[in-house]
Amino acid sequence: MYKVPIHDEVPYVQKSFRRLAEEIPSCSLDEYVEEATNKELNLRCSQCDLVILTKKANDWKITTLPNDDWLETSPSMEYFCYSTCGGACAPSGMGHSHGKGKDSRHHVRESEGLLGITNMAEAIKKWLPSEKHYVLADSFVLLSKTDQLEKFLTHEHGAFNTLKCTRCLAYLGYALRKHKQVYKLFLTATDLFTSDPKLSYIPMRYNSNERYFAWLLLHRSEAESSLKLVVRSTEKKPHMLIWILDSYYIMTLGQLEKDTPSHKEEQKEDQENLVALKIEIEPENEIFQAPSFTALKVLYKIFDEETALSDPRATGGDASIGFIDMPSNSVMKMMEIILANSLQLPPMCRAIKLWHAVANI
Repeated sequence: MYKVPIHDEVPYVQKSFRRLAEEIPSCSLDEYVEEATNKELNLRCSQCDLVILTKKANDWKITTLPNDDWLETSPSMEYFCYSTCGGACAPSGMGHSHGKGKDSRHHVRESEGLLGITNMAEAIKKWLPSEKHYVLADSFVLLSKTDQLEKFLTHEHGAFNTLKCTRCLAYLGYALRKHKQVYKLFLTATDLFTSDPKLSYIPMRYNSNERYFAWLLLHRSEAESSLKLVVRSTEKKPHMLIWILDSYYIMTLGQLEKDTPSHKEEQKEDQENLVALKIEIEPENEIFQAPSFTALKVLYKIFDEETALSDPRATGGDASIGFIDMPSNSVMKMMEIILANSLQLPPMCRAIKLWHAVANI
């Protein structure tokens, strides 16, 4: 591996994790739904291919969420602003706005009171699924129990309300606590696709599971404001600690050659053997060209049964740690990708003290 120096007067600024996460998907969520409209919609278990849901064309509707945490954060913030000052951020139809002075604020509370809360509940319904209406986020899909899913999903009533595939018993998601009729299924444990084979969700938006997990790490790192993330199952069992270091760009086109500049007199003697990168793109019909890509450099640590119970980063004792919750089979899939990429490094570069290194993901 070579480090190629860049000699240019143009300042180069490293991309932020937020910008990298935005550039990974090949299309937005709304664009995917637009392409899938007027086609048959299907959802199946990714482990045994059991079809969980099938809807004919023009017989379904999908609402997209702005982000994965929308249902947990936005309704609470709207209710907080409404109940404290009658804010203008309240959904339309509540019939009030920010007042001027204490009297108007008091008037909003006294006159609307519980009526405002009722209207708030009605406004939130558009973000919840119903029969033939589904809610899609970047990493999960929300289904309604009224779609007769009992034949394909086993609901384990307990602390976590987990959902299993009835055929292979793989964990697919869980039922929401506040809305028990709503099922949340993760898109890493299920396959969302249409009658057009090109419109399978993860292959179309992210091209591969590897790119999807890279996006997930960047997205959760930005949301949690932390570079250290603990990957847990939906039963809150910690499996792996990931420490995101930085990103770098891998140039896969071209070949390394000796630098022979025309202005030799301006070069120093110790730069005569400088290795430079010369890009030479071959015709596509002669040789396959892999596009250049951005990779993440991370360190990881796998928890065993003992460290999962004693390490404060796994138990939540370290406030600087963020969390990623997925079904256990999705966690295993992510760990396999990271371990496979780590083995591509030379043996001496695979470990740093108690941490294991991975070159890209």
